[in-house]
Amino acid sequence: VIFYVTNAIADDNIIAPNTGDELPMFLVIFTTAFYTAGAVGMYWLVVRRLGRSFGVFRVISFVALVITFLPVFLYEHVETVTSIALSLMHLVSYVIIMASLSGFNVLRR
Repeated sequence: VIFYVTNAIADDNIIAPNTGDELPMFLVIFTTAFYTAGAVGMYWLVVRRLGRSFGVFRVISFVALVITFLPVFLYEHVETVTSIALSLMHLVSYVIIMASLSGFNVLRR
């Protein structure tokens, strides 16, 4: 949704159609599911297995979020609008995953 909204309000398309730069939808879904599974695995390891607090997991997750922003902003050929849209997509995924695991953590008590 963020991708389409940003494309609609930007002067240029974030990824110009038919240029070969498009990300296949399968790849986007697969990588999102892969990193979500990684977050769940990290949650299981830190909170469940090692018995650390949810706050430790929150810090690790925030550091991982910041690391995902680095390629978006360090790649010089990416337009500013594209960087903002990609960062918002990462942020939305982060918030959803953290809210889900936070709710799961409350139910666990």
